[in-house]
Amino acid sequence: CSTGHGGAPMSMENDAFLSRIIDDGIAAAKVSYVHKPLHLEGAIDGFTSCRGKTASELRALLDAANKEALAARTRYGEQYWFYRCRALEIEWVCNCLSAALHNQGLPVILPPTARGYMKAASVLGVASRTS
Repeated sequence: CSTGHGGAPMSMENDAFLSRIIDDGIAAAKVSYVHKPLHLEGAIDGFTSCRGKTASELRALLDAANKEALAARTRYGEQYWFYRCRALEIEWVCNCLSAALHNQGLPVILPPTARGYMKAASVLGVASRTS
């Protein structure tokens, strides 16, 4: 059984939520990076690295990916884009999950952005309200 933030059991709904964020992200990356193979490879690797992870595991994964991307900037030349896109997509998954966690009054991985809230709401089926 996978676990949520801090080791609490994660429901099937949360597993499905995370899978949807990852699957949607991979689909978007395939469109965005159609002519940028290193970007695409890094993005897909970042998304797939998030599967089945708890919030605390995602935080550790994000920290490691950001360190790798920083090191790659000076060490790997063009390969930098693999590591940078990998880290950015892991951050996107953490952003969306953090929005959902915050909405439930739970600790977040990182402060979610407006786009993270919007994506979480669309996945969870929350309708936007206009006044």
